[in-house]
Amino acid sequence: MTMTYGQIEDALQAAIRATLPDDDDDDCWVYVCDFSETFVIYNQNGEYFQDDYSMDDEGNVALAGSPVAVKPVTTYVGLGRGGEQTVRAMLQQRGLRVARTPPQITTRAAAAAPRVQVVSEPFTYRRDSVDDHGHGVSYLRDLFMVRRDPAAKARLDHHAVEMVDYRKRAAERARRAFERGAEEHGFQYRVNPNPTQGTGGYFTPPAWLIEDAATYPRPKRVLAKLVNNFPLPAGASSVNIPVMLTGNTADNQAPGTPSDSSDVTDTATSCNAITISSIGDVAIQILEMGPVSGATDHAWFRDLSEAYDYNLETQLITGTGGTGSAAQFTGLINVTGAQKVTYTDGSPTGHAMFPYFGQAAADIGKIRGLPPFAWLMRTARWAWLTTSEDTSDRPLEFPELMGADNPLCPGAISGWPVWMEDSIPITLGAAGNQDTVIACIPSDLYLFEAAAVSHIDVETLSGTLQARFTYRNYAAAITGRYSSGISFLSGTGMIPVSGY
Repeated sequence: MTMTYGQIEDALQAAIRATLPDDDDDDCWVYVCDFSETFVIYNQNGEYFQDDYSMDDEGNVALAGSPVAVKPVTTYVGLGRGGEQTVRAMLQQRGLRVARTPPQITTRAAAAAPRVQVVSEPFTYRRDSVDDHGHGVSYLRDLFMVRRDPAAKARLDHHAVEMVDYRKRAAERARRAFERGAEEHGFQYRVNPNPTQGTGGYFTPPAWLIEDAATYPRPKRVLAKLVNNFPLPAGASSVNIPVMLTGNTADNQAPGTPSDSSDVTDTATSCNAITISSIGDVAIQILEMGPVSGATDHAWFRDLSEAYDYNLETQLITGTGGTGSAAQFTGLINVTGAQKVTYTDGSPTGHAMFPYFGQAAADIGKIRGLPPFAWLMRTARWAWLTTSEDTSDRPLEFPELMGADNPLCPGAISGWPVWMEDSIPITLGAAGNQDTVIACIPSDLYLFEAAAVSHIDVETLSGTLQARFTYRNYAAAITGRYSSGISFLSGTGMIPVSGY
């Protein structure tokens, strides 16, 4: 069996992840940095490890199971005997592990050319980065000081080179993931000469911030984490997914009778890629005089990414669609064909609302042929519902409403989990004073996101001695592939009770 470089890398990464405890999967990130025919170098939660492995003819990986912590460094030496012995002695003196040289593929031209060996080093910007004086290093501060501080410029120059390689690797992994998804789900994308994602350089956030953002709990991403997630390829201006309107049929067939047949008809649903950005302003005095470090970057990056998450999530719920500069996703409650259940009540109560939940779920089951796999509602709505009383002033204590461990999913209604979706507004309905409860099948929905980029503007707020940091990304969402899998509550009974 012949495997490409990417297929081997995927197999190694899958084998490494398989060694992690099940309860660590959501809180642990791992990626393969490099490998030879006999060993693999990988990064797990910011730490580098080397482990031996073997691969059989079918492409199955067997790890030795004895990973050794390694510290990457960079050096360039001629591979003559003297140069190689010199660098080995230098590395051993520093207490570093000397990686075995991977097998070389040699052509006649390559054999005649000088050869160098490159071993990677830690990224310039890390959680624990310090400068030559032992002071904390901040990516955001360096962006601000790049024109005045030669050391800041040097770090950013080095970071730019690192990020080009990092983004190339990430883009290759994203391309393979997208192609696998395209084969499985049949989606396509169109590339137009529109603004595209950055490909590296100063304005790519440090790798540890990107990877940390992918692993820490992000309470503003609820529906976005439940749906199918795929990378948005660089330059993609829209994404199209086929929808089968009339499918194949099957029936019992008696001997000698014609087979059952039908004409398959289909269409496509699409979404344009849009730009979502968040901004944060900071006093210049903090950047120039205040103590800064990786913790500063983490706080700012997390705040900016959560603002982005909130905008993304809001569009998934209430986005108005459209095209052009004002385009948004088409939110669930605005999908054509989504089912609406009207609850009319001038004095709504929890026990009176329950039958309408059943009707919303039943509508999905009758038309989509599947149950809803999730309820989405505001935390305040859930708090009101679970503390409501029946007609005899007794608390509504349904066992299925209690006992969940996830604070974002504290219980269930009729057995289907309820997720706290605080991107749902309280300005819906004709009078702009209602919220909603949504039943949906998240696996019917698709979200495509590119790699985020950052930027700093020191001119706009110069009059108030502030700098403006911008965090932006490109995304597309397909929410209407199966509109019959969406049902939501509306009507006067959805006006929040005072205090909720």
